[in-house]
Amino acid sequence: MIFKINQKEKTAAVFRHSKEIEKVFIPRSIKHQNEEFIVTTILNAFNEDKTVETVQFDKNSELVTIGKSAFKNSSIKSISIPSKVVKIEKEAFDNCVELKSVEFQEPSELQFIGELAFNLASIENIVIPS
Repeated sequence: MIFKINQKEKTAAVFRHSKEIEKVFIPRSIKHQNEEFIVTTILNAFNEDKTVETVQFDKNSELVTIGKSAFKNSSIKSISIPSKVVKIEKEAFDNCVELKSVEFQEPSELQFIGELAFNLASIENIVIPS
């Protein structure tokens, strides 16, 4: 996985990923030059990825944003969205025709789902905490 680093805020964003992996794990943080950077965002790293099927997150994930077109046109089948996620941007899961299951972990801090975020997804099961 390739990350985009924000030196000032000590954060990282998933920028690109190897398109040969079915099961992806996104850590809470990464180390770069002996410094820790918290993973807070997924950019369009999985856009057009026809290999990825599941994405798992560290149990202490600090992910805040699933960015525009992050998984657009990918073959993702299920995702459990970490509780700290506040925003799912426009077209994040657009045309993910194999996406069947979406779960929002408790206590969800989700505040915003962008236009067409789940457009053309084949969701059969969605769990939204109260």
